[in-house]
Amino acid sequence: MASVDSSSNVIGVPQSWQNISDMSTFQLAAADMMLAESADPASDLHGAVDPDLVFVSGHSRGGGASLISLWARPSLMGAICFEQVSPLQTPEQDWDDPAQNGNRPFPERPVLIFSAANDLDEAWPLVDSAFDQLTGPSTLVTLHGTNHEYTYDADTPGSYTSSSSIGFDERHELDQRWSTAFLRRHAYGEVGWDALLHGPEGLESGLSAPGVSTHSRLRIDTEVLVDDFAGEAAENLMGGENTSVALDTDTNAPPYTEGLTAAGRGGTIAEVIAEWTTARHLSWSDPAGSVTFGLGEPLDLMHQQNLVVRIARDCPPPTAECDTGWVDFDVALTDAAGARIAVPVATGLGAKGIVGRHWSNAILPLDAFSGVDLSAVLAVELDLGALGIEAGDLWIDDLRFE
Repeated sequence: MASVDSSSNVIGVPQSWQNISDMSTFQLAAADMMLAESADPASDLHGAVDPDLVFVSGHSRGGGASLISLWARPSLMGAICFEQVSPLQTPEQDWDDPAQNGNRPFPERPVLIFSAANDLDEAWPLVDSAFDQLTGPSTLVTLHGTNHEYTYDADTPGSYTSSSSIGFDERHELDQRWSTAFLRRHAYGEVGWDALLHGPEGLESGLSAPGVSTHSRLRIDTEVLVDDFAGEAAENLMGGENTSVALDTDTNAPPYTEGLTAAGRGGTIAEVIAEWTTARHLSWSDPAGSVTFGLGEPLDLMHQQNLVVRIARDCPPPTAECDTGWVDFDVALTDAAGARIAVPVATGLGAKGIVGRHWSNAILPLDAFSGVDLSAVLAVELDLGALGIEAGDLWIDDLRFE
């Protein structure tokens, strides 16, 4: 492992595009030095580094630099980012020069992002919004109750932007748990770690008292994406119609605009982020509220395992008090013969449901929809008031079958 001291070798406005781009340059230089030493028979590091298994990682500006490094160096295998400065939201970008701004997808490589819910240095949604630019296997882990600085060692000097209700050791244990899983999975192909990174184990929040939220995408090449809610609200990516009943709000919209403005990232930055992060906003005050996503032609899901959807509360800006706990409604599948089976979404959300404002995956095994012909599914329905929550306000995104 090679480390770069970011406090002494970068210039410019902190968190600016130039600032984190310089950090990426130094990060890649350190990687080159490490690889050269490994290739040198006279070096103590000879043979110690596999050039095909190089990952970059960093905290805050270093995390942003790591994402820029993925664009700059195709040979990198992936990145781990701790509360990163997202390249898309940095000041002083040149929006007319594609190489000098963050308005582009990240390369199709594995990325793990950590977000701290109490972070007021890189406040929500500055870290979280980068997830929508990822194109490879990706996981975003939100650690509740902790802050920007507890990624450091306990004796690191400096000020703290916010408090943490968990200690350094607990925070580091959580960081290490997911980082180890990520590296074992994507460097060495140990698929058993998928349950933590992309499955039900990662949704369990008992790992710390305040809770952990995860959302991820693993099988992007084989998933069936019903809708990413970036296009017309009335039609989904399967060519079917989206129809709602008794909803106060049912629209595709950017969920982060108020939060970005409150965090000092309005204007062009907020507009560009909105293009990447648009999701479905659903609110209802009638227990009959529902939305149905027609799939056009009957869809064969026999080779898929789960129905997955991202869910978050509507709760901007960063300093707002957000509810924590259960959100429950029915998710129903209907087949070409008219059979309809509903499953509570809470069964796919993990131990604590939705924690705060942050996105969580709901992972519903298709086996739970026994009675529906999975070789000929015609529609997915969210029956929002069916389970007693007669009014609510939620966002959903990336409705898909994996």
